[in-house]
Amino acid sequence: MKIFRYWVRKDITLYNTVYHLKAGSNESYEHAENILKIKIALVGKYAEDAIQEKPFSQEEIEQKRNELFASDPTAYEATICEELCESLDEHNIITRNRYGALVLNSDELLFLDIDHLPLTFGEFFAQIFGRKIPDMKKRILKLIGKTSLEPEYENIGFRVYETARGIRLLVSLNAADTLKTPRFKQLCKKFKVDSLYEALCIKQNCCRARLTPKPARIHMKTLIKLRFPYEPETEKIIKSWTEEYQTRSGDFAVCRLLASFGKKFPLSPAVEYHDRITGIDKNLPLA
Repeated sequence: MKIFRYWVRKDITLYNTVYHLKAGSNESYEHAENILKIKIALVGKYAEDAIQEKPFSQEEIEQKRNELFASDPTAYEATICEELCESLDEHNIITRNRYGALVLNSDELLFLDIDHLPLTFGEFFAQIFGRKIPDMKKRILKLIGKTSLEPEYENIGFRVYETARGIRLLVSLNAADTLKTPRFKQLCKKFKVDSLYEALCIKQNCCRARLTPKPARIHMKTLIKLRFPYEPETEKIIKSWTEEYQTRSGDFAVCRLLASFGKKFPLSPAVEYHDRITGIDKNLPLA
């Protein structure tokens, strides 16, 4: 999971093409600036070679990559470029996403978002013959309960939350140890997890769980996409918007606990934080 505290950004124009470049660091803004300078040099070299139709040699690419990434083993992991709002610990970090909601980024907690479940063969024919079938959330809940009884899942705990549109499932497996293994793909296939969510979890090496409501669901205009790091002239607008958003968010919850299946689920500080901020025990509308 790559989330940096210090970010710098610069737009450069080369041969009539605008490049939006960013660089992050957990050391300092100066360190981020140095990384950005290397990126700019890389872009300039690529552009120059493209104009001259001269190939950029593999040796040069490797040399620049080594300069940029040094010995960082996560160098090719996708970076999450968002405002860092709070750090629970090195494995659980809170950021603000592009539309203003707070998000838990965790390489400890394994979350699955389940918003759709295809009809089974029996459910399909039941509908044809006019028989009523359970709603989507009940069908997903039934699948999770049934899965928890299967031998290959008997040592796993499942904590099930209801969201505005579906189910958020917390699985008692360590995210960092699971995301890049066949087991994660097996879980995603079993519960029909959205393929984009699955791909992002693997690419970012963490799971993301929204902690606060989507602005549109609490009757707020969505702020223009937050382009982080923020421009100085937009910081006041963002601050005003987030203050109003925080006030309105208090009248809504993001999810509520429905059930637990399988092995008893250990409530770590990160789980307790998630449950408190999302308002699982509040009798409030889901948003």
